[in-house]
Amino acid sequence: MKKLDLSVLRHKELPTKKIKLEIGQEIQEVDIVPINGRGLTSLGLISEDDLDKNAKLCLIALMYGLKLTQDEAELFMNSDTVAADSAAAEILNFTKEYQNEINTAKEEIKKNIKKAITK
Repeated sequence: MKKLDLSVLRHKELPTKKIKLEIGQEIQEVDIVPINGRGLTSLGLISEDDLDKNAKLCLIALMYGLKLTQDEAELFMNSDTVAADSAAAEILNFTKEYQNEINTAKEEIKKNIKKAITK
């Protein structure tokens, strides 16, 4: 059986956005990225009736959007809940915007392909 050649996969360059957070009474400017790949899968696996839904959303957002380890994200969440929640909300909104752009681009590609085929 032939092995998969994953060397042809290219790393996607994700957009970044600067946000300001007040962490421990200090304003910090940090770069966030949208959640992608495995992070989106993890978000999709959170059940609507999960009692820990918001905590899980926050944890995943911080891990993927700020590129933190799970331990770092949990420490942030436990030490400064307001800042962590604010950052997570920004990341989730940025992810939604990014996914909307991707979906719009995919629809545009489909339209262009249909036009090219029908000509």
